[in-house]
Amino acid sequence: MTIPVLYALKEENPNLKITVLTRSFFKPMFSQLQNVQVYEADVKGKHKVILGLRKLYKELKAIGITEVADLHNVLRSNILKLYFKLGSIPFVQIDKGRKDKKNLTQLKVKNIQPLKTTHE
Repeated sequence: MTIPVLYALKEENPNLKITVLTRSFFKPMFSQLQNVQVYEADVKGKHKVILGLRKLYKELKAIGITEVADLHNVLRSNILKLYFKLGSIPFVQIDKGRKDKKNLTQLKVKNIQPLKTTHE
């Protein structure tokens, strides 16, 4: 879902500089996007655990990251969010609807209705 979103964002904002943080395995997926830089996270090595994520934050800050849009919303990105907020760098995060999904799977559900998909 990320590729079409980034493509549309670049179409509307051609001068926008985008850096995608991802594991090296996923880097080729972003190769067709013009003017999109990929920064590789080594989550099993130097960017592992809290101190590694702090190092990653410092590396990203050093390359000039000014705003962050988290399209993953997992524990690692929540820790990074804290570092960015402490550094006064704006950080927005996708809402995966976890609360609604949890409510829907409860044993005593009173109101069953379709949930929004993540990309909506």
